[in-house]
Amino acid sequence: MDQLDEVGSVGVDPRLITWKLGNELVSKCHDNNITFVNDLDHNLIDLIRGKQEANKGKLYKYELKYAGLHTTKKIEKLRSQMAEHGYFVYVSSMLDSIAWLLNLRGNDISFNPVFFAYLVITMDNVVLYVDKVKMNSEISAYLSELQIRTKPYTSIWDELPALKGDGCICLEKNASYSIFINVPQVYEIVFRSIITELKGVKNEIEVANIQESQKIDSLAIVRFLSWFNLNKCNTSLNELDLVDKLYEFRRKSEHFRGLSFATIIASGANASIVHYEPTEDSFSLVKHNDVLLIDSGGQYFQGTTDITRTIYVNNGKPPSKELKRAYTLVLKGHLNVAMLKFHKGKSSYEIDRLAREPLLKYGMNYGHGTGHGIDNFMCVHAGPCGLSPSATSYNYKPLEKGNFISDEPGYYKDGHFGIRIESDILVNEEQDMLKFEYFTLVPFCRELIETKYLSNAQVDWINAYHKRIYTELSTQLENVKDFGALDWLADETKAL
Repeated sequence: MDQLDEVGSVGVDPRLITWKLGNELVSKCHDNNITFVNDLDHNLIDLIRGKQEANKGKLYKYELKYAGLHTTKKIEKLRSQMAEHGYFVYVSSMLDSIAWLLNLRGNDISFNPVFFAYLVITMDNVVLYVDKVKMNSEISAYLSELQIRTKPYTSIWDELPALKGDGCICLEKNASYSIFINVPQVYEIVFRSIITELKGVKNEIEVANIQESQKIDSLAIVRFLSWFNLNKCNTSLNELDLVDKLYEFRRKSEHFRGLSFATIIASGANASIVHYEPTEDSFSLVKHNDVLLIDSGGQYFQGTTDITRTIYVNNGKPPSKELKRAYTLVLKGHLNVAMLKFHKGKSSYEIDRLAREPLLKYGMNYGHGTGHGIDNFMCVHAGPCGLSPSATSYNYKPLEKGNFISDEPGYYKDGHFGIRIESDILVNEEQDMLKFEYFTLVPFCRELIETKYLSNAQVDWINAYHKRIYTELSTQLENVKDFGALDWLADETKAL
């Protein structure tokens, strides 16, 4: 910005930047005598690449047996918050919030069953701005029954300036600059993501479904790990082969709806790249006597999963002391979170610190947050809570009962290896304290655990966890007649 000529201009599509960034750009342009061009009608990138075909995937209902709460009840909860704080209107542009509130899902974004829409809620009306081509007669009737009006997707820009009422306008924390500048500026504007906060607290039916989705997904991963153990000496296996094979195991479940993100299979030094993803243009053979990091997730009507395990591909050479220490320190930090009991209101930054402490003691650390919220059959990264060193758009509230998050510390030695252990955990209550319930059912890598770095309580926890995995998954493995996986699981869940 500071390097632009004083007579230059800066143009933005206000729909694609947040209100906060938009205000910062306006201020910087003013200070540098630069013209700020706010153009809703002419996105230059779209002009260059040509008009894109709109996604015409149909909306579909997210059944009450999965959602656990009827849309009318959700709207009542939202309006209660609006009334309490004096908001006469709430404008939502967050696709996961809209899908959650209306108990609808769509197909507009890869890996995330959401749809492009805006939603405006007052104390008397709810208006959904969405392309009519996405709605069949069933969805139209469903929305009509809920007394939710539908209007063309782009008509929101004509209607926002006409909003009238008594009180404040509430926009979401990451509302676009376009929404911000189009609502009447004569009202006080408050930024709060109420729907995100409501969505972040799972109801009892959602929790039961989450548990089921974790069992389904964990079973697929266990079967994959068993298969890989039998085939790891194949020198032609590459990362993409494993991506395809893991997908194949997930597809065996009738409940599987797709992946929750692009699968990360990273061998050796590739695992030191936090968000590495093998592609047709860039992938590696599976390296023997080295680490293999597997970070993947599935979408099921029952829930969304995000699970990472790091294993050692042993082909005659045991893991180094350095590797075992690094893995065990990551595991120790993971358990510091998983085993924690804490007071309500405790800062998530403090909990994040507990995951890092074993590594920090040896001058080690990792450059990402320790955990993020997870939706139910929707977005694998969600607010309003998580575990990170500072506040983010996904982590700005203390944890409370019903929050569902990941626990994923790691360590990455650039150019050598990477380790991450991730499971999905639920916040629950125990008397006047909070604790985590551990839902993922995939064993840790026994070969990389050096027990001298763990406390006796942590070793006992691992042994009890591994016993639980075998108890809960062995019958399912017998049912699908995967006796090889059953034998593998019995070995991997033996007491340390």
